[in-house]
Parts: sequence; structure tokens; C-alpha cells
Amino acid sequence: MEKRILIQAAGYLLMLFIFLSQTQVCKGTEDTKDPGVLGKQSGLPIKKKCYVWFEANTLPYFEKYMQHSNSWIEIGNPIMTARIDNIEYFTETLVEADVTITGGFKTFDVLKRASFSDFDAWAEIARVARKVSKITNGRPVVLDNEGALKHLLKRGVTEIDFQELHNSISAQEWPEIWFWHAIVGKSNDPIQTMSYEVAMAIMDGIPNVRLIEASSSGYYGSYKNRFSKRNLRRTLSINKNPISIIYLDDDKKNFWKLKDTLKAIRLSAGDTVILYPGFGDIDKGGIVRAFLNNQ
Repeated sequence: MEKRILIQAAGYLLMLFIFLSQTQVCKGTEDTKDPGVLGKQSGLPIKKKCYVWFEANTLPYFEKYMQHSNSWIEIGNPIMTARIDNIEYFTETLVEADVTITGGFKTFDVLKRASFSDFDAWAEIARVARKVSKITNGRPVVLDNEGALKHLLKRGVTEIDFQELHNSISAQEWPEIWFWHAIVGKSNDPIQTMSYEVAMAIMDGIPNVRLIEASSSGYYGSYKNRFSKRNLRRTLSINKNPISIIYLDDDKKNFWKLKDTLKAIRLSAGDTVILYPGFGDIDKGGIVRAFLNNQ
């Protein structure tokens, strides 16, 4: 079953790079030393570095992205995350198609089989991160840690040996890391405290790292929510210039409407933003660009 799925995924990827290699990347998002910079170059009213994050965890999501990815290229350079077993191949395929890509993967795929602070687990995460960064010519690598923490809580684990975690992380060789640590929820959520402490271990253990935060403007209303404000202060206390993720989905009440994308960007804390379109809106990059052009 898994082999058949991988073969099918390879077919989708082949179609994608043929599609993208025939498409000219817009002037505002050409590959530069500092990719993702928009604003005057692209004609959009965005004065921050902008990326668009897509997950290739399922074939339907990837197939839909394949069909509509070009409409987002003019807004921001793509981030593609996948399962750890597929990310190297997916990334190589996109790079060979001349796509400016930032790759990443879920730490859950390794940490689900070990204790959260396990040395060998973090050695494997670092190895794959180095390989993905090398494939993308030294670009940052996104580590999605949300699922790993939720898995711990489902198992009833509410404490981690953070000294051991720090030792395991700091002993590895790392590329630049963008770490999605998912400080969300109410003040009494165990995932909140654990996520914050893991983020501190990451910041102490990896020389070149930025956190990805959702507290400033990740969700509609985040900027005026008292729990989000507190979480943002905690994030800023350990990372002065985090990357801000913004969730876009016209069908979800707590996500930003597409027409309000620019407002969400302006409310974000960092100088770099990641737009994360919902599955139902992945075909609406052109609509988002039109809204941005008209503001």
C-alpha cells in the first residue's frame, strides 16, 4: 500500500515540476540571496518577507496544490513540508524543476518512536534537516513540532527532561532552523507550557534558529485576545524577531478571511510572515493577490 502511494506521489510530483518549469516566476519573487521579499518589486503593498506554506502530507492536498501553485508564487515563495520519509525526494524534485523552495518536515515522525529528549531521535532530525538544507542550497528548514507535543499529551506525558533535551539538541550540527512550536490555547493547557520550554531548549541548543509564532495575528482576533497577547510576550522573551504565521480560510470562523490578508500581515509581530491557506482556499491565490493589489 505504501509503495503504491509513493509511486502515485512521484507521478504527481513529475507533473508538478513539468507544470512549474514552463511557468515564469514573477519578478518580485525571483531567487535572490534573501528570497521572499515583496513590496515595491512585486507591486504588492507588503513590506515584509512573505512565504506561503503548503503541506504535502496527503495526495489530495498535493494534487490540488499542483494545480494551483502558480497563483501563489507572486505573493510569496513556497514552503513545502512533508513526512520525514518523503521530504528529501519531494524537495529534490521541486529544486530540479527550478522552484525556489524552503523544505521542512514533522518532528513527530521521529519522536513518536522515542522519548522526546532522545539523543538518537534528535540526531536523525538534524541529519534530515542538513540534507534538506543542502538540497535547497543552504535555505532554512522548517521543523513542525506541533504534532509531536500533542502526541506526548495523548500518551499522558506532561513532563520532559529538558536538560537531556538541551544536551541532545546542542550536540547536533544544524542548518538554519525555523521552528514551529505552537504556543496556542488557554493558559491552563499543558501543551502551552511544554511548548514554551521546548522552544527555550531549541533556542539555546541551535545556533541559527527562529521561532514561528501564531499569537500576534495567526488567527482572526489573535491580536486582541489576552491569552494570545501573553503567549506573544513569552515568545518575544526568547526570540526578539520571530516569524509570524497567518491562517487563511474563508470557511473557518477563527481563520482570516482572504480579503483581510493585508490586515493580518500588518498586525504580525515579525519582519517575516508565512501565509497558510486552508485546503478549501488553495485555489484562490489569484483572489488574494487581487485583494492585496486593491489595498
